[in-house]
Amino acid sequence: MRHWDSFDGLSILLAGVVFLAFGYGLLRLNNISGVFLLLIGVGIIILYSLKFVYEPIAEQKNRKQEEEAESKRIEQEKKEHDEEIRKKYGDLFFSVVDAINSFQPILSKEYSYNNELNYHIDLARVLQPKFPMLQVEFQLGSARPDIVIEDIAIEIKGPTYEEGLRSLADKCGRYPLHFKKLIIVLFNLQT
Repeated sequence: MRHWDSFDGLSILLAGVVFLAFGYGLLRLNNISGVFLLLIGVGIIILYSLKFVYEPIAEQKNRKQEEEAESKRIEQEKKEHDEEIRKKYGDLFFSVVDAINSFQPILSKEYSYNNELNYHIDLARVLQPKFPMLQVEFQLGSARPDIVIEDIAIEIKGPTYEEGLRSLADKCGRYPLHFKKLIIVLFNLQT
């Protein structure tokens, strides 16, 4: 679609007005060709006005197409990233991460996770049927993650205060000596 700059638009509008003026003048002189000039002038003005209707529609359509293309690009990048993670860490790791992400804690006014143990127990209960090889607080050397699924260590922290986050750094340094993969689950983050 052609984009109109101010000079083009003004010239076209002026041409329409000129046709209207000449047509009106000829009609006043009882010349029938004035009708044709009036019609041409009105047509030019109407066509010029339509650009104000169609250009925004075209721009909106282009924006929508660009947003759809961007959405598809992001989706493709995420898919590629997920495939890369699957290749690097294996399907088991990805399945465990998905299961943890889909875990819905049982929260009510009477019951909330005010300590790590309750959250830990509920998460283990949800993961156990999906991953029968799950072990709770399995000690290997100086490392004792909260949950172990094959070569994946899962460390749970919460309610998480600053000192709890500091202890994670130490654990992140020890766990790779005994486990290939580490998942850290934080809940009730406190700042």
